[in-house]
Amino acid sequence: MIRKQINVEKYVHKERNLDYKAPTQLEGRLKFYRVNKKDVELIEEVSKDISKYEQQIIDHYKSILYQFPGLQEFMEERGLAEQFEKYIKSFKESVFTEEYFINRKQRGEYFRSLNLTHDWCTGTEIRIFEYIIPSLINKYRNQPEKLALMVNAIQKVFFIDTQLALDGYLSKAEFDFIQSLGDMMESIANNNQIGLLLEAVDETVNYINRIHTNINELESTVHNVANIVANVAEQANDMEQEAVSSRETIEKVIKQFVEVVEKFINTNEHIEVLFNRMGDVQNITNLIESIASQTNLLALNASIEAARAGEAGKGFAVVADEVRKLAEQTAESVSEISKIIEKIEDEVAIIRSESTESTKNINNNVTQADRAIAKISGLLDKIQEINKETTNIAAITEEQAATTSDIMHQINESLNKTVYIKEETTKLGKSVVEISKEMELVREKNTDSIAIKTSKLLFNSLKTDISLIKWWAYNDVYNFTEINSNQIDLEQNQIFLKLDELTKITSVDTQIVKTKIKEVNSLRKKIVVQARDRDILEEINALVDQLLILLREIEKSAEVD
Repeated sequence: MIRKQINVEKYVHKERNLDYKAPTQLEGRLKFYRVNKKDVELIEEVSKDISKYEQQIIDHYKSILYQFPGLQEFMEERGLAEQFEKYIKSFKESVFTEEYFINRKQRGEYFRSLNLTHDWCTGTEIRIFEYIIPSLINKYRNQPEKLALMVNAIQKVFFIDTQLALDGYLSKAEFDFIQSLGDMMESIANNNQIGLLLEAVDETVNYINRIHTNINELESTVHNVANIVANVAEQANDMEQEAVSSRETIEKVIKQFVEVVEKFINTNEHIEVLFNRMGDVQNITNLIESIASQTNLLALNASIEAARAGEAGKGFAVVADEVRKLAEQTAESVSEISKIIEKIEDEVAIIRSESTESTKNINNNVTQADRAIAKISGLLDKIQEINKETTNIAAITEEQAATTSDIMHQINESLNKTVYIKEETTKLGKSVVEISKEMELVREKNTDSIAIKTSKLLFNSLKTDISLIKWWAYNDVYNFTEINSNQIDLEQNQIFLKLDELTKITSVDTQIVKTKIKEVNSLRKKIVVQARDRDILEEINALVDQLLILLREIEKSAEVD
Protein backbone atom coordinates (compact mmCIF):
# COMPACT_ATOMS: atom_id res chain seq x y z
CA MET A 1 0.00 0.00 0.00
CA ILE A 2 1.37 3.33 -1.08
CA ARG A 3 0.71 6.11 1.40
CA LYS A 4 -0.20 9.56 0.20
CA GLN A 5 2.66 12.07 0.70
CA ILE A 6 1.87 15.36 2.48
CA ASN A 7 2.82 18.57 0.75
CA VAL A 8 4.76 20.41 3.48
CA GLU A 9 4.63 23.74 1.70
CA LYS A 10 0.88 23.59 1.88
CA TYR A 11 0.96 23.92 5.68
CA VAL A 12 3.43 26.82 5.81
CA HIS A 13 1.61 30.16 6.01
CA LYS A 14 3.36 32.83 3.96
CA GLU A 15 0.88 35.64 4.37
CA ARG A 16 2.52 38.45 6.37
CA ASN A 17 -0.58 40.39 7.32
CA LEU A 18 -3.11 39.16 9.85
CA ASP A 19 -6.50 38.25 8.48
CA TYR A 20 -8.25 38.97 11.79
CA LYS A 21 -8.19 41.68 14.50
CA ALA A 22 -5.67 41.08 17.31
CA PRO A 23 -4.48 43.14 20.30
CA THR A 24 -1.67 45.58 19.54
CA GLN A 25 0.67 43.85 22.02
CA LEU A 26 0.29 40.53 20.11
CA GLU A 27 0.47 41.68 16.50
CA GLY A 28 4.22 41.28 16.19
CA ARG A 29 4.31 37.79 17.61
CA LEU A 30 1.29 36.60 15.64
CA LYS A 31 2.84 37.88 12.42
CA PHE A 32 6.15 36.20 13.25
CA TYR A 33 4.48 32.83 13.86
CA ARG A 34 2.15 33.37 10.89
CA VAL A 35 -0.96 32.81 12.98
CA ASN A 36 -4.05 33.24 10.78
CA LYS A 37 -7.76 33.07 11.34
CA LYS A 38 -7.82 29.36 10.49
CA ASP A 39 -5.30 28.70 13.29
CA VAL A 40 -7.55 30.49 15.75
CA GLU A 41 -10.52 28.37 14.69
CA LEU A 42 -8.50 25.17 15.02
CA ILE A 43 -7.26 26.15 18.48
CA GLU A 44 -10.82 26.79 19.60
CA GLU A 45 -11.69 23.32 18.33
CA VAL A 46 -8.69 21.76 20.13
CA SER A 47 -9.72 23.50 23.35
CA LYS A 48 -12.71 21.14 23.50
CA ASP A 49 -10.34 18.16 23.66
CA ILE A 50 -8.29 19.91 26.29
CA SER A 51 -11.44 20.48 28.34
CA LYS A 52 -12.25 16.80 27.99
CA TYR A 53 -8.96 15.76 29.56
CA GLU A 54 -8.35 18.76 31.77
CA GLN A 55 -8.85 16.92 35.08
CA GLN A 56 -6.59 14.03 34.01
CA ILE A 57 -3.97 16.55 32.87
CA ILE A 58 -4.20 18.39 36.19
CA ASP A 59 -3.96 15.20 38.25
CA HIS A 60 -1.07 13.89 36.16
CA TYR A 61 0.76 17.22 36.50
CA LYS A 62 0.36 17.16 40.27
CA SER A 63 1.37 13.49 40.61
CA ILE A 64 4.63 14.13 38.77
CA LEU A 65 5.54 17.23 40.79
CA TYR A 66 4.44 15.78 44.13
CA GLN A 67 7.04 13.02 43.75
CA PHE A 68 9.72 15.56 44.65
CA PRO A 69 10.21 15.92 48.45
CA GLY A 70 8.53 18.99 49.91
CA LEU A 71 7.17 20.19 46.56
CA GLN A 72 3.54 19.32 47.34
CA GLU A 73 3.56 21.45 50.49
CA PHE A 74 5.40 24.19 48.61
CA MET A 75 2.85 24.21 45.76
CA GLU A 76 -0.16 24.10 48.05
CA GLU A 77 1.17 26.93 50.21
CA ARG A 78 1.79 29.13 47.17
CA GLY A 79 -1.26 28.15 45.10
CA LEU A 80 0.75 26.70 42.21
CA ALA A 81 -1.72 23.86 41.67
CA GLU A 82 -4.58 26.34 41.37
CA GLN A 83 -2.46 28.42 38.98
CA PHE A 84 -1.98 25.38 36.73
CA GLU A 85 -5.70 24.55 36.85
CA LYS A 86 -6.51 28.12 35.91
CA TYR A 87 -4.14 27.91 32.94
CA ILE A 88 -5.63 24.60 31.68
CA LYS A 89 -9.17 25.91 32.00
CA SER A 90 -8.27 29.16 30.20
CA PHE A 91 -8.21 27.25 26.90
CA LYS A 92 -12.01 27.24 27.03
CA GLU A 93 -11.83 30.98 26.45
CA SER A 94 -10.88 32.78 23.26
CA VAL A 95 -7.17 32.97 22.45
CA PHE A 96 -5.14 35.97 21.34
CA THR A 97 -7.38 38.51 23.06
CA GLU A 98 -6.38 41.34 25.41
CA GLU A 99 -7.35 39.18 28.39
CA TYR A 100 -5.34 36.27 26.98
CA PHE A 101 -2.26 38.50 26.70
CA ILE A 102 -2.60 39.80 30.27
CA ASN A 103 -3.24 36.34 31.80
CA ARG A 104 -0.21 34.77 30.08
CA LYS A 105 2.12 37.56 31.18
CA GLN A 106 0.72 37.48 34.70
CA ARG A 107 1.45 33.76 34.79
CA GLY A 108 5.16 34.42 34.25
CA GLU A 109 5.09 37.31 36.73
CA TYR A 110 3.52 34.98 39.29
CA PHE A 111 6.32 32.41 38.93
CA ARG A 112 8.89 35.16 39.30
CA SER A 113 7.15 36.58 42.38
CA LEU A 114 7.64 33.17 44.04
CA ASN A 115 11.35 33.24 43.09
CA LEU A 116 10.86 30.14 40.92
CA THR A 117 13.11 29.47 37.96
CA HIS A 118 11.95 30.27 34.42
CA ASP A 119 11.58 26.51 33.77
CA TRP A 120 8.14 26.74 35.38
CA CYS A 121 7.04 28.87 32.41
CA THR A 122 7.69 26.01 29.96
CA GLY A 123 6.96 22.74 31.76
CA THR A 124 3.19 22.99 31.81
CA GLU A 125 2.63 22.65 28.03
CA ILE A 126 4.36 19.24 27.99
CA ARG A 127 1.65 17.81 30.25
CA ILE A 128 -1.00 19.05 27.80
CA PHE A 129 0.86 17.60 24.80
CA GLU A 130 1.00 14.20 26.50
CA TYR A 131 -2.80 13.95 26.34
CA ILE A 132 -3.81 16.16 23.42
CA ILE A 133 -1.47 14.92 20.68
CA PRO A 134 -2.46 11.24 21.07
CA SER A 135 -6.09 12.32 21.31
CA LEU A 136 -5.87 14.38 18.12
CA ILE A 137 -4.05 11.60 16.24
CA ASN A 138 -6.69 9.14 17.30
CA LYS A 139 -9.47 11.52 16.36
CA TYR A 140 -8.09 12.76 13.00
CA ARG A 141 -6.04 9.80 11.84
CA ASN A 142 -8.04 9.75 8.66
CA GLN A 143 -7.66 13.51 8.19
CA PRO A 144 -3.89 13.98 8.19
CA GLU A 145 -4.04 17.44 6.65
CA LYS A 146 -6.34 18.73 9.39
CA LEU A 147 -4.28 16.91 12.02
CA ALA A 148 -1.12 18.61 10.75
CA LEU A 149 -2.82 22.00 10.78
CA MET A 150 -4.10 21.38 14.32
CA VAL A 151 -0.67 20.32 15.60
CA ASN A 152 0.89 23.39 13.98
CA ALA A 153 -1.77 25.65 15.50
CA ILE A 154 -1.42 24.22 18.98
CA GLN A 155 2.37 24.44 18.76
CA LYS A 156 2.07 28.08 17.78
CA VAL A 157 -0.20 28.89 20.67
CA PHE A 158 2.02 27.00 23.11
CA PHE A 159 5.11 28.80 21.78
CA ILE A 160 3.36 32.13 22.18
CA ASP A 161 2.10 31.11 25.64
CA THR A 162 5.61 30.21 26.69
CA GLN A 163 7.07 33.42 25.28
CA LEU A 164 4.43 35.56 26.95
CA ALA A 165 5.01 33.78 30.27
CA LEU A 166 8.76 34.25 29.86
CA ASP A 167 8.16 37.90 28.94
CA GLY A 168 6.13 38.31 32.12
CA TYR A 169 8.78 36.45 34.08
CA LEU A 170 11.61 38.59 32.69
CA SER A 171 9.59 41.80 32.98
CA LYS A 172 8.90 40.97 36.61
CA ALA A 173 12.56 40.11 37.13
CA GLU A 174 13.62 43.38 35.52
CA PHE A 175 11.01 45.27 37.49
CA ASP A 176 12.14 43.60 40.73
CA PHE A 177 15.77 44.29 39.88
CA ILE A 178 15.05 47.93 39.09
CA GLN A 179 12.85 48.15 42.17
CA SER A 180 15.63 46.61 44.28
CA LEU A 181 18.08 49.12 42.86
CA GLY A 182 15.55 51.85 43.50
CA ASP A 183 14.97 50.66 47.06
CA MET A 184 18.71 50.43 47.55
CA MET A 185 19.21 53.92 46.15
CA GLU A 186 16.39 55.26 48.32
CA SER A 187 17.96 53.51 51.30
CA ILE A 188 21.26 55.15 50.42
CA ALA A 189 19.46 58.46 49.96
CA ASN A 190 17.95 58.15 53.43
CA ASN A 191 21.26 57.11 54.95
CA ASN A 192 23.13 60.14 56.22
CA GLN A 193 25.32 58.20 58.63
CA ILE A 194 28.55 59.20 56.90
CA GLY A 195 27.57 62.86 57.14
CA LEU A 196 26.59 62.41 60.77
CA LEU A 197 29.89 60.62 61.36
CA LEU A 198 31.71 63.47 59.65
CA GLU A 199 29.85 65.98 61.82
CA ALA A 200 30.72 63.93 64.90
CA VAL A 201 34.35 63.78 63.79
CA ASP A 202 34.32 67.55 63.20
CA GLU A 203 32.89 68.09 66.66
CA THR A 204 35.49 65.68 68.07
CA VAL A 205 38.29 67.57 66.32
CA ASN A 206 36.98 70.87 67.67
CA TYR A 207 36.55 69.34 71.12
CA ILE A 208 40.06 67.86 71.07
CA ASN A 209 41.43 71.20 69.86
CA ARG A 210 39.73 72.91 72.79
CA ILE A 211 41.11 70.27 75.15
CA HIS A 212 44.49 70.66 73.46
CA THR A 213 44.41 74.39 74.13
CA ASN A 214 43.25 73.90 77.72
CA ILE A 215 45.82 71.17 78.39
CA ASN A 216 48.49 73.35 76.81
CA GLU A 217 47.53 76.16 79.16
CA LEU A 218 47.30 73.68 82.03
CA GLU A 219 50.72 72.30 81.17
CA SER A 220 52.16 75.81 81.22
CA THR A 221 50.34 76.53 84.48
CA VAL A 222 51.49 73.26 86.04
CA HIS A 223 55.08 74.00 85.09
CA ASN A 224 54.74 77.49 86.56
CA VAL A 225 53.20 76.04 89.70
CA ALA A 226 56.00 73.48 89.85
CA ASN A 227 58.56 76.26 89.64
CA ILE A 228 56.71 78.32 92.25
CA VAL A 229 56.35 75.32 94.55
CA ALA A 230 60.05 74.55 94.09
CA ASN A 231 60.87 78.15 95.03
CA VAL A 232 58.48 77.97 97.97
CA ALA A 233 60.10 74.72 99.07
CA GLU A 234 63.50 76.34 98.82
CA GLN A 235 62.27 79.39 100.73
CA ALA A 236 60.62 77.17 103.31
CA ASN A 237 63.90 75.34 103.74
CA ASP A 238 65.72 78.66 104.14
CA MET A 239 63.02 79.79 106.56
CA GLU A 240 63.48 76.63 108.56
CA GLN A 241 67.21 77.22 108.77
CA GLU A 242 66.63 80.88 109.71
CA ALA A 243 64.14 79.82 112.37
CA VAL A 244 66.62 77.31 113.78
CA SER A 245 69.35 79.97 113.74
CA SER A 246 66.98 82.51 115.35
CA ARG A 247 66.04 80.07 118.06
CA GLU A 248 69.70 79.36 118.77
CA THR A 249 70.44 83.11 118.88
CA ILE A 250 67.52 83.79 121.23
CA GLU A 251 68.58 80.89 123.40
CA LYS A 252 72.07 82.44 123.63
CA VAL A 253 70.56 85.85 124.45
CA ILE A 254 68.34 84.29 127.11
CA LYS A 255 71.38 82.54 128.54
CA GLN A 256 73.19 85.87 128.67
CA PHE A 257 70.07 87.45 130.19
CA VAL A 258 70.06 84.77 132.84
CA GLU A 259 73.71 85.43 133.55
CA VAL A 260 72.99 89.17 133.83
CA VAL A 261 70.07 88.44 136.12
CA GLU A 262 72.29 86.30 138.27
CA LYS A 263 74.87 89.10 138.39
CA PHE A 264 72.13 91.59 139.20
CA ILE A 265 70.97 89.37 141.98
CA ASN A 266 74.54 89.16 143.30
CA THR A 267 74.90 92.92 142.95
CA ASN A 268 71.64 93.43 144.80
CA GLU A 269 72.91 91.22 147.55
CA HIS A 270 76.15 93.23 147.72
CA ILE A 271 74.17 96.48 147.65
CA GLU A 272 72.00 95.15 150.45
CA VAL A 273 75.14 94.28 152.43
CA LEU A 274 76.58 97.71 151.64
CA PHE A 275 73.31 99.32 152.65
CA ASN A 276 73.42 97.41 155.92
CA ARG A 277 77.10 98.32 156.42
CA MET A 278 76.27 101.96 155.80
CA GLY A 279 73.80 101.64 158.63
CA ASP A 280 76.57 100.29 160.82
CA VAL A 281 78.80 103.19 159.77
CA GLN A 282 76.01 105.59 160.59
CA ASN A 283 75.67 104.00 163.97
CA ILE A 284 79.42 104.33 164.56
CA THR A 285 79.30 107.90 163.34
CA ASN A 286 76.45 108.62 165.71
CA LEU A 287 78.46 107.02 168.47
CA ILE A 288 81.50 109.12 167.61
CA GLU A 289 79.32 112.20 167.43
CA SER A 290 77.91 111.34 170.86
CA ILE A 291 81.41 110.79 172.22
CA ALA A 292 82.61 114.05 170.68
CA SER A 293 79.66 115.86 172.24
CA GLN A 294 80.38 114.33 175.57
CA THR A 295 84.11 115.08 175.15
CA ASN A 296 83.28 118.66 174.31
CA LEU A 297 81.11 118.85 177.38
CA LEU A 298 83.83 117.31 179.50
CA ALA A 299 86.40 119.68 178.04
CA LEU A 300 84.11 122.60 178.84
CA ASN A 301 83.71 121.38 182.37
CA ALA A 302 87.47 120.85 182.60
CA SER A 303 88.07 124.41 181.40
CA ILE A 304 85.71 125.72 184.04
CA GLU A 305 87.40 123.67 186.69
CA ALA A 306 90.80 124.79 185.44
CA ALA A 307 89.73 128.38 185.68
CA ARG A 308 88.64 127.85 189.22
CA ALA A 309 92.00 126.30 189.90
CA GLY A 310 93.80 129.41 188.81
CA GLU A 311 97.37 129.17 187.92
CA ALA A 312 97.44 125.57 188.83
CA GLY A 313 94.84 124.80 186.32
CA LYS A 314 96.17 126.80 183.37
CA GLY A 315 97.95 123.84 181.84
CA PHE A 316 94.95 121.70 182.26
CA ALA A 317 92.84 124.46 180.83
CA VAL A 318 95.00 124.49 177.70
CA VAL A 319 94.62 120.75 177.38
CA ALA A 320 90.95 120.99 178.04
CA ASP A 321 90.63 123.70 175.42
CA GLU A 322 92.50 121.61 172.91
CA VAL A 323 90.38 118.63 173.71
CA ARG A 324 87.28 120.75 173.27
CA LYS A 325 88.48 122.00 169.90
CA LEU A 326 89.31 118.47 168.87
CA ALA A 327 85.90 117.36 170.05
CA GLU A 328 84.27 120.17 168.09
CA GLN A 329 86.30 119.26 164.99
CA THR A 330 85.41 115.64 165.50
CA ALA A 331 81.77 116.59 165.82
CA GLU A 332 81.97 118.66 162.66
CA SER A 333 83.75 115.84 160.83
CA VAL A 334 81.26 113.33 162.08
CA SER A 335 78.47 115.67 160.96
CA GLU A 336 80.01 115.88 157.50
CA ILE A 337 80.45 112.11 157.46
CA SER A 338 76.82 111.68 158.46
CA LYS A 339 75.71 113.89 155.64
CA ILE A 340 77.88 111.98 153.20
CA ILE A 341 76.61 108.67 154.57
CA GLU A 342 73.03 109.90 154.21
CA LYS A 343 73.71 110.80 150.59
CA ILE A 344 75.37 107.45 150.05
CA GLU A 345 72.42 105.74 151.69
CA ASP A 346 70.07 107.66 149.41
CA GLU A 347 72.10 106.69 146.31
CA VAL A 348 72.38 103.11 147.49
CA ALA A 349 68.63 103.04 148.10
CA ILE A 350 68.03 104.33 144.57
CA ILE A 351 70.51 101.82 143.15
CA ARG A 352 68.90 99.04 145.15
CA SER A 353 65.45 100.08 143.90
CA GLU A 354 66.61 100.38 140.30
CA SER A 355 68.53 97.14 140.55
CA THR A 356 65.44 95.40 141.87
CA GLU A 357 63.34 96.90 139.05
CA SER A 358 65.97 95.95 136.49
CA THR A 359 66.02 92.45 137.87
CA LYS A 360 62.23 92.28 137.52
CA ASN A 361 62.43 93.66 133.97
CA ILE A 362 65.17 91.23 133.06
CA ASN A 363 63.15 88.40 134.58
CA ASN A 364 60.14 89.55 132.55
CA ASN A 365 62.30 89.71 129.43
CA VAL A 366 63.60 86.25 130.13
CA THR A 367 60.00 85.04 130.54
CA GLN A 368 58.99 86.73 127.27
CA ALA A 369 62.10 85.34 125.60
CA ASP A 370 61.12 81.88 126.82
CA ARG A 371 57.68 82.44 125.36
CA ALA A 372 59.27 83.67 122.14
CA ILE A 373 61.41 80.56 122.03
CA ALA A 374 58.31 78.44 122.59
CA LYS A 375 56.53 80.28 119.76
CA ILE A 376 59.59 80.05 117.53
CA SER A 377 59.79 76.33 118.34
CA GLY A 378 56.10 75.97 117.43
CA LEU A 379 56.66 78.07 114.31
CA LEU A 380 59.68 75.98 113.48
CA ASP A 381 57.58 72.83 113.78
CA LYS A 382 55.00 74.38 111.43
CA ILE A 383 57.72 75.52 109.05
CA GLN A 384 59.19 72.02 109.08
CA GLU A 385 55.73 70.58 108.43
CA ILE A 386 55.15 73.13 105.65
CA ASN A 387 58.56 72.34 104.26
CA LYS A 388 57.72 68.64 104.26
CA GLU A 389 54.31 69.23 102.60
CA THR A 390 55.83 71.67 100.14
CA THR A 391 58.42 69.06 99.22
CA ASN A 392 55.59 66.54 98.71
CA ILE A 393 53.61 69.08 96.67
CA ALA A 394 56.71 69.83 94.62
CA ALA A 395 57.14 66.12 93.90
CA ILE A 396 53.43 65.72 93.06
CA THR A 397 53.47 68.85 90.90
CA GLU A 398 56.52 67.61 89.07
CA GLU A 399 54.80 64.26 88.54
CA GLN A 400 51.64 66.10 87.45
CA ALA A 401 53.69 68.14 85.01
CA ALA A 402 55.09 64.91 83.56
CA THR A 403 51.58 63.40 83.44
CA THR A 404 50.22 66.55 81.78
CA SER A 405 52.96 66.36 79.19
CA ASP A 406 52.06 62.71 78.58
CA ILE A 407 48.36 63.63 78.29
CA MET A 408 49.34 66.38 75.87
CA HIS A 409 51.22 63.83 73.79
CA GLN A 410 48.24 61.44 73.83
CA ILE A 411 45.86 64.26 72.89
CA ASN A 412 48.13 65.17 69.99
CA GLU A 413 48.01 61.54 68.87
CA SER A 414 44.20 61.49 69.29
CA LEU A 415 43.93 64.70 67.29
CA ASN A 416 46.09 63.28 64.51
CA LYS A 417 44.07 60.05 64.47
CA THR A 418 40.77 61.97 64.48
CA VAL A 419 41.95 64.15 61.59
CA TYR A 420 42.94 60.93 59.80
CA ILE A 421 39.48 59.47 60.50
CA LYS A 422 37.93 62.66 59.12
CA GLU A 423 40.00 62.38 55.95
CA GLU A 424 39.16 58.67 55.58
CA THR A 425 35.47 59.38 56.27
CA THR A 426 35.49 62.00 53.53
CA LYS A 427 37.14 59.48 51.20
CA LEU A 428 34.54 56.89 52.21
CA GLY A 429 31.75 59.38 51.52
CA LYS A 430 33.17 60.09 48.06
CA SER A 431 33.59 56.36 47.39
CA VAL A 432 29.97 55.71 48.38
CA VAL A 433 28.92 58.49 46.02
CA GLU A 434 30.88 56.93 43.16
CA ILE A 435 29.34 53.51 43.89
CA SER A 436 25.86 55.04 44.10
CA LYS A 437 26.46 56.79 40.75
CA GLU A 438 27.36 53.45 39.18
CA MET A 439 24.28 51.83 40.73
CA GLU A 440 22.10 54.70 39.53
CA LEU A 441 23.54 54.34 36.03
CA VAL A 442 22.68 50.61 36.08
CA ARG A 443 19.16 51.41 37.31
CA GLU A 444 18.60 54.00 34.59
CA LYS A 445 19.97 51.71 31.87
CA ASN A 446 17.74 48.85 32.98
CA THR A 447 14.73 51.16 33.15
CA ASP A 448 15.46 52.56 29.68
CA SER A 449 15.94 49.04 28.29
CA ILE A 450 12.32 48.17 29.03
CA ALA A 451 10.47 48.92 25.82
CA ILE A 452 6.99 49.07 27.32
CA LYS A 453 7.04 50.84 30.66
CA THR A 454 4.08 50.45 32.97
CA SER A 455 2.76 53.31 35.06
CA LYS A 456 3.76 51.41 38.19
CA LEU A 457 7.34 51.17 36.92
CA LEU A 458 7.38 54.88 36.10
CA PHE A 459 5.89 55.89 39.45
CA ASN A 460 8.40 53.75 41.32
CA SER A 461 11.27 55.06 39.21
CA LEU A 462 10.15 58.66 39.79
CA LYS A 463 9.90 58.08 43.54
CA THR A 464 13.48 56.85 43.52
CA ASP A 465 14.62 59.78 41.34
CA ILE A 466 13.00 62.31 43.65
CA SER A 467 14.28 60.57 46.79
CA LEU A 468 17.77 60.68 45.30
CA ILE A 469 17.60 64.48 45.17
CA LYS A 470 18.04 64.35 48.95
CA TRP A 471 21.06 62.11 48.50
CA TRP A 472 22.76 64.29 45.89
CA ALA A 473 22.06 67.45 47.91
CA TYR A 474 23.38 65.76 51.03
CA ASN A 475 26.60 64.85 49.21
CA ASP A 476 26.82 68.37 47.82
CA VAL A 477 26.63 69.84 51.32
CA TYR A 478 29.25 67.51 52.76
CA ASN A 479 31.56 68.10 49.78
CA PHE A 480 31.45 64.46 48.69
CA THR A 481 30.57 65.64 45.18
CA GLU A 482 31.43 68.58 42.98
CA ILE A 483 28.22 70.51 42.37
CA ASN A 484 27.60 70.99 38.65
CA SER A 485 24.64 73.09 37.53
CA ASN A 486 24.61 71.36 34.13
CA GLN A 487 24.43 67.96 35.81
CA ILE A 488 21.53 69.16 37.97
CA ASP A 489 19.71 70.36 34.85
CA LEU A 490 20.40 67.04 33.12
CA GLU A 491 18.97 65.06 36.06
CA GLN A 492 15.95 67.37 36.07
CA ASN A 493 15.33 66.83 32.35
CA GLN A 494 15.50 63.05 32.81
CA ILE A 495 12.83 63.25 35.51
CA PHE A 496 10.70 65.52 33.30
CA LEU A 497 10.89 62.97 30.46
CA LYS A 498 9.57 60.26 32.78
CA LEU A 499 6.81 62.59 33.97
CA ASP A 500 5.84 63.28 30.35
CA GLU A 501 5.82 59.54 29.61
CA LEU A 502 3.67 58.99 32.71
CA THR A 503 1.25 61.67 31.52
CA LYS A 504 0.90 59.87 28.16
CA ILE A 505 0.07 56.58 29.88
CA THR A 506 -2.24 57.82 32.65
CA SER A 507 -3.26 61.33 31.49
CA VAL A 508 -2.37 62.71 34.94
CA ASP A 509 -1.23 66.33 35.26
CA THR A 510 2.37 66.45 36.51
CA GLN A 511 3.02 70.17 36.06
CA ILE A 512 2.95 70.92 39.80
CA VAL A 513 5.55 68.16 40.32
CA LYS A 514 7.81 69.79 37.72
CA THR A 515 7.43 73.18 39.41
CA LYS A 516 8.46 71.81 42.79
CA ILE A 517 11.40 69.91 41.28
CA LYS A 518 12.63 73.17 39.75
CA GLU A 519 12.33 74.78 43.18
CA VAL A 520 14.34 71.98 44.80
CA ASN A 521 17.08 72.08 42.17
CA SER A 522 17.27 75.85 42.49
CA LEU A 523 18.09 75.32 46.16
CA ARG A 524 20.70 72.71 45.22
CA LYS A 525 22.47 75.26 43.06
CA LYS A 526 22.58 77.66 46.01
CA ILE A 527 24.56 75.21 48.14
CA VAL A 528 27.88 76.31 46.63
CA VAL A 529 26.98 79.99 46.71
CA GLN A 530 26.13 79.79 50.41
CA ALA A 531 29.26 77.84 51.37
CA ARG A 532 27.50 74.47 51.58
CA ASP A 533 25.01 75.70 54.16
CA ARG A 534 23.38 72.72 55.90
CA ASP A 535 20.22 74.73 56.55
CA ILE A 536 19.53 74.56 52.80
CA LEU A 537 19.66 70.77 53.09
CA GLU A 538 16.78 70.87 55.57
CA GLU A 539 14.75 72.99 53.12
CA ILE A 540 15.52 70.55 50.30
CA ASN A 541 14.55 67.55 52.44
CA ALA A 542 11.25 69.19 53.36
CA LEU A 543 10.44 69.94 49.70
CA VAL A 544 11.40 66.41 48.60
CA ASP A 545 9.10 64.96 51.27
CA GLN A 546 6.29 67.15 49.92
CA LEU A 547 7.08 65.96 46.38
CA LEU A 548 6.91 62.30 47.41
CA ILE A 549 3.56 62.85 49.13
CA LEU A 550 2.28 64.65 46.02
CA LEU A 551 3.51 61.85 43.75
CA ARG A 552 1.78 59.20 45.90
CA GLU A 553 -1.47 61.18 45.74
CA ILE A 554 -1.17 61.36 41.94
CA GLU A 555 -0.44 57.61 41.86
CA LYS A 556 -3.60 56.90 43.89
CA SER A 557 -5.71 59.06 41.59
CA ALA A 558 -4.37 57.28 38.47
CA GLU A 559 -5.19 53.73 37.42
CA VAL A 560 -1.80 52.15 38.08
CA ASP A 561 -1.22 48.95 36.11
